Amino acid sequence: MIALLGVPRRAGLLPPFLLAVACADPVPNEVARPDATDAPPADTAVISTDSLPRGLSEEALREWRAVRDALVGARSTLGIGDLEEGPAVFGEITDVAIDAAGNILVLDGQAVRVSVFDTEGAFDDRLFVAAWQEEGNTVVHEISGAGIVSSFGTGYPSDDWLLQFLQSEGLVACLDRPTRLAHAFKYASLVRLFLPDGSLLWNAALSDHTPIEITTTAGSLSMSLPDDYDLLASIHGTPSGHIVLQYVHRRAGIDPRLRAYLVDATTGFGALLSEDLPSIKFIGPESYVAAFSDPYPRIEVRAMDGWGRTP
Repeated sequence: MIALLGVPRRAGLLPPFLLAVACADPVPNEVARPDATDAPPADTAVISTDSLPRGLSEEALREWRAVRDALVGARSTLGIGDLEEGPAVFGEITDVAIDAAGNILVLDGQAVRVSVFDTEGAFDDRLFVAAWQEEGNTVVHEISGAGIVSSFGTGYPSDDWLLQFLQSEGLVACLDRPTRLAHAFKYASLVRLFLPDGSLLWNAALSDHTPIEITTTAGSLSMSLPDDYDLLASIHGTPSGHIVLQYVHRRAGIDPRLRAYLVDATTGFGALLSEDLPSIKFIGPESYVAAFSDPYPRIEVRAMDGWGRTP
């Protein structure tokens, strides 16, 4: 994932990860994950499945409610994507961004192209990337034309580089009020907030999160999909100074669905936002962009009334 201060964006940095599925009998040095190593720090804030977050002041709770209502009550103002041949036909909507001029940029992962609707846009911001770096075991990096400017955010604690690589995968998002960087792990419940210089402000974790099962042995690693699991799908900063998280939430006998959480960026406390929101690809000052795959890939711009204003 890539994030620009002022205009969050996401994209992959490392190549696809190949997993070898172990079929042999268990061996004596086999370790099943998660284990005690994966426990969140003692001071971790709670992102709960309750309708309201715990640990917030009355003012912060009013702001949280206002942002929740703006997101849930957003109305569609523009749709892009149809079944006719042309630039608005998408294969796989991987990412969406809106630049400062209001242009909509859509990354099609299947067609390997970026479609720009209206006029062309350009970015001139600090660029941050979420990707694991073996040296130093870091996951957030500031990038310039000369390469990596700085790296921070500790990855998964393990002596096994393969396990570090897998478990350190995540996404990053920028917040502008004030400037902060949020990072969340794909396979774990941990969410963290940093200053741009890498200073850690807080840890938070979902109270209801079931990880995918991972087993390691000497020189090998295997992953299995249980009946229940949660995977990070997206993370976004909002103009109000909150964080929106979406996880693929799967339970046995139930079709996978997206579960969205809203987090107060000052404290790290949050709660369930909705289980009915579509896949959010971008959040801007006045609207957000949602992506759909049924009956065909398309995007929708949704305007938010009263965004960030408390009643």
